[in-house]
Amino acid sequence: MDVGASIVISGFKVKGNVQSEGTPVKGVNFVLFSVLFNKEDIHNCEKAPLSGFASPDGTQPLCYVTSKEDGSFLFPSLPVGEFYVIPFYKGEHIRFDVVPAKLEFRVHHAPVTLEPVFQVAGFSVSGQVLNSEKGQGVSGAEITVNGKQVTKTSNDGTYHLENMKTGEYKISVTKENIYFEDLDVKITPNTPQLPVIIATGFSLCGQIIIDKLPDSLSRSPMKRRVIIYPEGKNSEAISIATETDGKFCTKVGKGKFIVKVHLTDEETKAGLLISPNEKVVTLVNTPILDVTFSQFRASISGKVTCLEKCGAIEVLLDPLGRGEKEKKTITESGKGGNFIFDKVMPGKYKVTLLHDSWCWKDKTLDVEVVDTDISGIEFVQTGYILKCSISHEVKLHFAHEKKEGNVGSFNLNKGTNRFCLAQPGVYRLTMDSCHKFEKDVYTYDTSNPELLTLTAVKHLVEGQIETEQRVDDIVVTIISQTDKEPVTLGPLKSVTPESKPSKDSIDKQQDTGPFVYKFSHWARSGEKLEVSVKSKELLFSPPKTDITVQGDTCPGEIVKIIGKRGLFIIGRMKPALAGVNISVVTIDRSLMDPLYVETGCYWGFQGWSITWGKTV
Repeated sequence: MDVGASIVISGFKVKGNVQSEGTPVKGVNFVLFSVLFNKEDIHNCEKAPLSGFASPDGTQPLCYVTSKEDGSFLFPSLPVGEFYVIPFYKGEHIRFDVVPAKLEFRVHHAPVTLEPVFQVAGFSVSGQVLNSEKGQGVSGAEITVNGKQVTKTSNDGTYHLENMKTGEYKISVTKENIYFEDLDVKITPNTPQLPVIIATGFSLCGQIIIDKLPDSLSRSPMKRRVIIYPEGKNSEAISIATETDGKFCTKVGKGKFIVKVHLTDEETKAGLLISPNEKVVTLVNTPILDVTFSQFRASISGKVTCLEKCGAIEVLLDPLGRGEKEKKTITESGKGGNFIFDKVMPGKYKVTLLHDSWCWKDKTLDVEVVDTDISGIEFVQTGYILKCSISHEVKLHFAHEKKEGNVGSFNLNKGTNRFCLAQPGVYRLTMDSCHKFEKDVYTYDTSNPELLTLTAVKHLVEGQIETEQRVDDIVVTIISQTDKEPVTLGPLKSVTPESKPSKDSIDKQQDTGPFVYKFSHWARSGEKLEVSVKSKELLFSPPKTDITVQGDTCPGEIVKIIGKRGLFIIGRMKPALAGVNISVVTIDRSLMDPLYVETGCYWGFQGWSITWGKTV
């Protein structure tokens, strides 16, 4: 009986098994090689390229099969011949180290069970460290397994644990300024993906910079307290101490925090101020390392406005006895300049312009630094100071050389005087005074401000003569003990206004008095004078006066003489005798001392005459 074509056996089953410490391992690839056969000779196995696999010797694999849940794998039909398999498993997060790494076998005319059983000697697992959920990977973090550092994370935060065996492990992550909770995990070949480790806290660090303590503080703590609390949760505040250099650092969770620096009441009263007073910081997925608090030191700035080019003007900042004074020279620009004082401690200050030869709207201003900078201080020039030293009171008239007439006048006291000239240039100065100075006209140049000294050399002595009748021959003679030549003043004119004649006085020969005659004389201080008055028709009382000039003040009218018409008595001796003394006494004794005259010869006759100051 013909049963048809011959039955040919295409191949035999080859099976094996893979375990990890008695636990079946699924998904391990077993790659088949042979020097006798090609891919076309092998059937019922996967011939597509195996991702990630590279043959150790460059030989092309025939195909591969994969272990199942029970760890078994099967090549359904292999022809008779010699083969070898290489176990391989590398997934996205794990790679198995399988032994033996290569197993040679031969297929006879029967199925083959590979011996020994393949064992997973170790495997690698992968994990990742992130700074927040769905955040970025933390690079360079140290991974410690059961207390032993084994690796570091890559740039994307991933890490790999090599040659792991099934078991329970404690994984710790260490990264500067980032904090993580330990991960307790059971690792098996069937659980290659480790849970993501997410940062639970970050460092909040900063520094307090205090470069100068207020002078009133005798001492200050080397370490300071920093208060940190979640926004809106004062009750959860924590207090940490800085290092001696003012730096601080602590671990906080994610969220928004308020950071403040604690100052004592003594420090606050002394003017120690921290800027800003507090800071709000938000930690999301990175540490914050630059929370800086600085000692508040203000700036005081302003400008100087001049009528001309300012030049090198200095401004003085005086902390009112609390420290050293500081000077700044303005930075000039046109008819003005700016100044600024930096790093000024809180407190009260006087800002003074150091330019005494000019006049200013304000030369000194008071300012107080609290917690902000001070700006807008302005010094405005209003003129040029004329400083003069005067020996006596005077009214000083001043006129600009380019303007007609007096510009103005000042009443100046004895001593040093200062007053302001509105315009630059040269001024002519004249004095209106009862004192005569070394010069009648002085000059002053605002571009060359020097002390002007005015010294009086003479003083005006005034006198008055009062008569009952008008005469025109009154002569005053002044004899000084220091001058050789006497000074004659006159004939004097009456200062009494002429009266208009009336019908009753037309026939009269003269007006009725009194009539006033004035005279004056410039004399030196301490000079002694003898003043006498003469007239043909009048007698004067006193006939002469001795005075000493006092130059401290205006002498004024220090001589007053009364002139009256005299009574002339003419008589004759019978017989004519010369050398006879005649005395005349008033009957009413109004002239207490008698008048005496000696008889003599008058124009060819012997007799006597008396001129007596008794009114007729």
